[in-house]
Amino acid sequence: MKVPQLIALAATLAGAVPVRAQMVVQPEPKLDSTQQVIHSILYSLRDSLQYVDAASARLARDRDMTSDAVLRSRALTMAERCESVVRVTAEVKEVVIRSARPDPDPKGDRPFYLGAVDTLRRRMQDCAAEFTRLAKPESAQELRDYGIGKGQRVQDAIRTYHPQITRYFHSATGRRYQPYLRGAGATPTGN
Repeated sequence: MKVPQLIALAATLAGAVPVRAQMVVQPEPKLDSTQQVIHSILYSLRDSLQYVDAASARLARDRDMTSDAVLRSRALTMAERCESVVRVTAEVKEVVIRSARPDPDPKGDRPFYLGAVDTLRRRMQDCAAEFTRLAKPESAQELRDYGIGKGQRVQDAIRTYHPQITRYFHSATGRRYQPYLRGAGATPTGN
């Protein structure tokens, strides 16, 4: 057999995939007005959390190569972004309670999610207070020595929250929860 015939045979055999192995792509379900509100506020929280995550990473990156003043500025940014998440979590909780979605909720996704939001809110309140304190000139050495670890705890809180939002989002909207992927490294601004 000649090479072109072997290539043609291999291509034919490779294309003969059983139907059961092929994926059927379904369009995303249409959202009603309540689901649109849930969708919007949860993605707003996602974006705010990404700002916190980025601030923590920037603090870690700059620790060894910046002045105390710049590092304190990074700590203030971290505090402000954590405080922003605290405000958004209050709105999220209100929307989730008011929407009463999913309805029915046989798996208890809503109460589990509300518990995760409360935990996240407390962690972000602690973050705001801690980094506000660390941004003071007298805490410069502590910030340089322990700021990365404190930022890592905040990032861990975000990672712990993620499975709950994924589960709740799907049960409330029928859609998959998507991380922000447009323009790797870009500042998150949309969904």
